[in-house]
Amino acid sequence: MSWDEPVRRYLPEFALRDDWATLRCTPRDLVTHRTGLPRHDLVWSGASLSPEEIVGVLRFLEPSRDFRAVFQYNNLMYITAGVLISRVAGLPWEEFIERRIFAAINMKNSGCTLEEYLTSPEYCCSYTKAGEKLEVVPFAHPQQKIMYGPRASGSINATAEDMAQWVRWHFE
Repeated sequence: MSWDEPVRRYLPEFALRDDWATLRCTPRDLVTHRTGLPRHDLVWSGASLSPEEIVGVLRFLEPSRDFRAVFQYNNLMYITAGVLISRVAGLPWEEFIERRIFAAINMKNSGCTLEEYLTSPEYCCSYTKAGEKLEVVPFAHPQQKIMYGPRASGSINATAEDMAQWVRWHFE
C-alpha cells in the first residue's frame, strides 16, 4: 500500500460526499485529519455499526471545510484506515496490530477489545470524584461494539508497562 495512492485503489466502496475528495483522498489524508469532514461523532460513538458499515455512510456526511484545507480531528477516518489495513493485509485489523505491533515489540498485556483488556493480568480504570471519594467509571456495555470492538480509532487498551515498550520502540 502507498500512503499517497487514492484510498479507492484499495477500498473501492470508499466515498465522501465530495466527489473530488473521494477520488483524491489518500491513506495519508485519512490519518492526518484533512478530509474536510468534521467529527460527526454521533455516527460511531455508542453505535452498533461495524467499521465496514461506517465506511458505507461516509458518503452521506456533510463536510465542513474543503478537502485538505485544514486539520479537523475525525475518528471516522481512523475507522476507515482500519478497514483499509484489513483489506490490504488480508486479515482483521486487530490481528494485524497484534502481529505487527504487539508481538513485535513485546506488548504482552495489550488488546483491541475490552474483553482482552479485562482478562489481562493488569489493567487500569478511569476514576471520577464523587464528593470526597474516587469512584471507578464503569466500562461501556460490550454490546456497543464500536465503542469497545476492534477499530482503528482508539480501541487499543494497554498497560503502562506496554505503553513504555511503545515509547522505547520509537527511540530505538
